[in-house]
Amino acid sequence: MNPDVVSLGEPMVEFCATDVGRLSVVPLFKRGWGGDTSNFAVAAARQDLKVAHICRLGSD
Repeated sequence: MNPDVVSLGEPMVEFCATDVGRLSVVPLFKRGWGGDTSNFAVAAARQDLKVAHICRLGSD
């Protein structure tokens, strides 16, 4: 594949509590995706561009 654009950086996953309270007692979290490079890649793909995303996974 020859991409039209390449995003380079770290994607993010955020966890948002669905209830108010201490994190140790909140029963459920919603997962969301984000990060500026991920958001850029998604926006470009929605414009019918071929997108590649380069990142590195840590071992921690």
